[in-house]
Amino acid sequence: MIMFNSAMDIFYILLFMIPCSMLRYYPFLDKLRIPLRNVVTIYGVFITLEAGVFAYIMNNGSINGIEIQIYRISWGIIFAVYSFIVIKEKFLKQFFFYLIVASYSSVIFGTANFLEAHIFEAFSEKHPYTITNAAAIIQIAFTFPIMFKLIIKRFKKFADSVETDIWKVIWLIPCMFYGMGFIFTVDLRTAESWKHIVTRYMLGTGSFTACYILLKTLKQLADNAALKERFRFIDQQLQMQVKQYRALTENIEQTRKARHDLRHHLLLVKRYLQENRKSELFEYLEEQRQTLPVNVEENVCENTAVNVLACYYIGLAKEKGINTDFKISISRDAGILDSDLSIIFGNCIENALEACERMKTGDRFIRVRAGMKMGELVIIVGNSFDGHAILNNGEYRSIKRNGDRGIGISSIQAVVKKYGGESNFEKSDGNLFKVSMVLKTKEEKIAL
Repeated sequence: MIMFNSAMDIFYILLFMIPCSMLRYYPFLDKLRIPLRNVVTIYGVFITLEAGVFAYIMNNGSINGIEIQIYRISWGIIFAVYSFIVIKEKFLKQFFFYLIVASYSSVIFGTANFLEAHIFEAFSEKHPYTITNAAAIIQIAFTFPIMFKLIIKRFKKFADSVETDIWKVIWLIPCMFYGMGFIFTVDLRTAESWKHIVTRYMLGTGSFTACYILLKTLKQLADNAALKERFRFIDQQLQMQVKQYRALTENIEQTRKARHDLRHHLLLVKRYLQENRKSELFEYLEEQRQTLPVNVEENVCENTAVNVLACYYIGLAKEKGINTDFKISISRDAGILDSDLSIIFGNCIENALEACERMKTGDRFIRVRAGMKMGELVIIVGNSFDGHAILNNGEYRSIKRNGDRGIGISSIQAVVKKYGGESNFEKSDGNLFKVSMVLKTKEEKIAL
């Protein structure tokens, strides 16, 4: 009997910790500070120690319910601190997921404890945690797949689209629900009451529902902001095309007029030469040269969307005395939507132009390099700036938005992520800021 009870004690700890730990760590497997094997090894040492000591004190010592709670809470704090240390992610974002998992655990084991204390009281006195383990296994078998899918495909998806600053607030929702559940049901003596299990279910369900609705709403707001940004660049692109076509039309009209007058000019030049009036001829030629129409900006690349944007910003830069050096090689069908290319190039060059405008001294320049390399689109935009940049938690923030997360940067990152690529924002020790990114084209993604 002692061996059986000890096995149940150990199994209770394993059952309580392992499923919830899987939910805790899985969303952040790509953000571990140390290799996964090392994380699991250290975790295994901790849980073996907790389960072994728990089984010993339950069968060989005199311990009451409050002391058991203190022991369990102490180990809970150890496991929590360990997870926050080994996962490299914003603390409050981690804390949000931690509280979601803790709420799930409280519902499962609250129900199990209720069944043991209320229905199988006589049996549980001889074999503690046996009924709890059985009830927990049945609940986990039915709910764990649903919870796993909810956290991975819903909460994580929504959370990855939410701005960093929001986590300063939304963690309070699961925290308040979990806190109320802990306060009202921490005393195991209340497990004999139906209020115990009803309270846990209501608070647990309320926590999941509130967090789901909130994250879904925030994701929708983020999607709306990205869509608004996309429409802004499409509208801007149309305006650029109208401006370029208008300039081209004026150029064609002026060229037609110049061609019509060319015969008269040639006759006059011939007369100046026949009469050996060279000085007057030079003056006349210079006068005519100054009346020639200004050339429309030459094509930068084959892709119409990128070409229109590049020509537009090159023109703006020249007006403001900013040097430009654009070398772009993107075909008409680059495997990336024109609207997405417009978002990337529009935001990058617009930000570069604004950075150059803020400079009071020094050479102002914008350099753009873009082209295909091994089936991937590589884009590098470099520009001079005044050396002032806002860096918060490893992420550059918008100066014109007073340090908030810039919509432009978020839009760039969203498009890059859409094509399975990577982006990097960095500044040098001098006055150079550089944005580099790699995007997989449609053809490359199919090949993968």
